[in-house]
Formats: sequence, structure tokens, C-alpha cells
Amino acid sequence: MKYVPLHCHSHYSLLDGLSKPYQMAERCLEIDSKSIALTDHGVINGSIQFYQTMIKNNIKPILGCELYISKQNADIRNGDNKVCLHIPILAKNNQGWKQLIQIISKSNDPEYFYYRPRLSLRQLAQYLDGNIIGFSGHLGSHMATYLQAEDIRYACKKAEWIQELFGKGNFYLEVQLMDHVANPEQRIIAEQIREVSKRTGIPCIATPDAHYAFQNQASDQRVL
Repeated sequence: MKYVPLHCHSHYSLLDGLSKPYQMAERCLEIDSKSIALTDHGVINGSIQFYQTMIKNNIKPILGCELYISKQNADIRNGDNKVCLHIPILAKNNQGWKQLIQIISKSNDPEYFYYRPRLSLRQLAQYLDGNIIGFSGHLGSHMATYLQAEDIRYACKKAEWIQELFGKGNFYLEVQLMDHVANPEQRIIAEQIREVSKRTGIPCIATPDAHYAFQNQASDQRVL
């Protein structure tokens, strides 16, 4: 089975992602990945260029976004609700793509936009009918927040609740090990995510959370 990068940022993740779509395609060809997902922060405006570039290189494009999720309903504006958690989503099909457009449009509604385009999980659930896939996210996610508080039982309950929102088979627990040398907590959370998977039966996926395509671009991405 070939590896498919499912959590990747392009330069459309402003001041965070470095990769241009053609560089992402070059990297996929180098590692023999036949497919790749685009999950820019809060936006999908890179989707057309990404899609066209991947098709040109005979790589299957998967369109998605890493959403900003508010702790309370997104129309509540206070200091606590300013902090957003992250959750990546992917369109399964053309209907999922249409729903993704609706999700991003709604998150940018002036009623909900507060420093970032955002929705709550309950507001997101209005657009979930089996055509969108979600996964749990990195250290700035619901799962990591509960696991950092050493409450694995509550993390399991939360994972099962989020799975209900997306529908069984449409939600995955995300395991990441990048930067685990510089950030040992990454490995601790990864092991705890695997334990949540064992307890709940929700499958795991391994993702790179890639913000650049090639290793020699790391220093440039840090400057960015």
C-alpha cells in the first residue's frame, strides 16, 4: 500500500504553508504517492490550482480544509471563544465538495468570523450527511486538549461523539510523529491516540501535517 499524505498545507495557508502545488506534485512523484489531500487553514482558494496541477501529473487530488473550530457557538465573541481548535476535513465526492464550499462560506460569515473563519462542531454538523470525512487533528485539537489534561476516558467519549456527527466510517483518529524529537509531547499524544482507537474502535490514520514539500525548505518555512 502506497502512502497518501492526507494533511498538507500549500502557500495558500498564508504565512504558514510554503509549498506551491507544483512542488507538492514533485514530492508525490518522488515518494511514489498516487494521491494527496490539500488541507489549508480555513480556506479553499488554492483548490483549483492544486486540482489542476495534480491531474496534470496523474496524481489524485483530494480537496479539504483544516477548519477553525470555536469552543462555543461561533456567534459568541469573548476572550475564551477567541481560541480555536483545529479539525481537518476532506470531501469524499462532488457533493462533499459542494458542502465544503458551504462550510467555508458560512465560517466567513461576519456573524461567525472572529479573528479567523470559524464554526463550532455543532454548527459544522449541519453540513455533515456522509459526504465529508473528518479526522481528529494535531496538538491543537479536541483530542489532544483532553489527553493533555490526562482524561483519556473523556477523550474517548468526545471521539465517539464526533464520530456520530460525521457518521461511522467518516471519522478517523489522527496520529502524527513529525517534530517528536524537538517536541516529545507529540509522541506521548500519538500513543494516547492509539489507546483511544483501541477503546473506541475508531481507526487511526498517519498524517504529516506538511507545510513544505522538501527537507531543504524547512528553514525557509520557519522564517515564514
